[in-house]
Amino acid sequence: MSPRCQASLIVAMLGVTFPLSAQESPDTTRFIGCYTLHEASWDPPFEQAGDQLPDTLRLLGERGAEFPEEGRLLVRPQLSWGDYRIAVWHTMAVDSVTIQWSDGFFGYLLRLGFDGPKASG
Repeated sequence: MSPRCQASLIVAMLGVTFPLSAQESPDTTRFIGCYTLHEASWDPPFEQAGDQLPDTLRLLGERGAEFPEEGRLLVRPQLSWGDYRIAVWHTMAVDSVTIQWSDGFFGYLLRLGFDGPKASG
């Protein structure tokens, strides 16, 4: 299996087991806001994500009210594929977040560490 296929499978599996809001850190307010995504180089090249991830995103302080985002902090925009459009985020530590876009079966999981106003991951 090529490295690209392995990475895609890992992302898909991680996306299915997203932590619930009860497991989140209570301090989410410092991350709420708008962000611009800048694509770094991938090794090996990974063109699929760059075509679908938004140029800008908003981490919202509000939680979803309906399935499948119910109780989870919301990310906007949602990606425009699949029947279930999941766009949620949660804190990993005092300086990092995880952002998930998924259709319920396949998706992208970004883990970003913050250093002041910039994040990388």
